[in-house]
Amino acid sequence: MDFLEIISLLSLIITQSITEFFPVSSSGHLIIYSLILQENYQIALDSLSFHVLLHLGSAVAVIIYFYKDWKDMLSDSLDDFIKFKFKFKLWSNDGMLLIKIAVATIPAVIIGFFFYDFFVGYVRNITVVALSLFIGAIYLFLAERYNKKMNLHTIENVGFKEYIILGITQALAFIPGLSRSGMIFSTALILKIDRLLSIKIAFLMSCPVIIGATIHELVFNYQLIIIDSYLLSLTSFTLSFLTSLIALRLIFKYVKNHSFFIFVVYRLLLSVLLIFFI
Repeated sequence: MDFLEIISLLSLIITQSITEFFPVSSSGHLIIYSLILQENYQIALDSLSFHVLLHLGSAVAVIIYFYKDWKDMLSDSLDDFIKFKFKFKLWSNDGMLLIKIAVATIPAVIIGFFFYDFFVGYVRNITVVALSLFIGAIYLFLAERYNKKMNLHTIENVGFKEYIILGITQALAFIPGLSRSGMIFSTALILKIDRLLSIKIAFLMSCPVIIGATIHELVFNYQLIIIDSYLLSLTSFTLSFLTSLIALRLIFKYVKNHSFFIFVVYRLLLSVLLIFFI
């Protein structure tokens, strides 16, 4: 790789890691980026090894950022199962939270497993991205505009019904441009879940999906994984991990005092730009 290609690759990693956690669609931005890159840079973008490293960096960042939550969920669910088996009414709040997240992941697992080729081969194009950015912007705007009163302020108050609905909307975000975090944020607001709580739930839900996508790529396409440079691979993973941690802190800090309207405007402008100029 020459110097310009390395700079381009690093900027792509930063872009993907940030947009993974902001409601603007990381997959959509990767497709947009592919139009900007010159052809000789496209090899890195299309590399399965590269995508695996990015996903791993983001997943590890989520695990570490919510380490206490994951630790409590795993330890309490194990204790609950030993004591009460499948009598879920007797389980602790943290133990039940893990079950709820698992249930919310099911729609994404089903759609990802049975329709993986469709989403990879047929909807990963700039037209779909532009339309999805626009639709997602309208959905986020309506959620912000018409749902001001929040009723569910603690994570224990969010029931299975809400998690199933959130899981379905997360699965829809396989369409590039919709944004997994954006769909969950919007739906959570409509379900009258507290803003900061909706973000936490979105990222807790994202972790098994990201890990699952990585495992799918490793299991079904392992023959395509080629590590050309261990130093560059380590740098890519580390940069993805660190940028993801920063993005997580930024989004929580931002949403404490601001609405999502800035992301609505950004998505609308970007979709219009794509429709008329590309």
